[in-house]
Amino acid sequence: MFTMGINTGLRISDLLQLKVVDVKNKLHIILHEQKTGRLNVLKSIMS
Repeated sequence: MFTMGINTGLRISDLLQLKVVDVKNKLHIILHEQKTGRLNVLKSIMS
């Protein structure tokens, strides 16, 4: 989780919302930032 936060620049409050189901076997992760309300689309480099 720490590495994902460093690589994406997300705040811990945004990372803690993610569940395994949200990231496992996904090509994109879509989430709304809690503080700014921005929509983020993260491309996964893992399959």
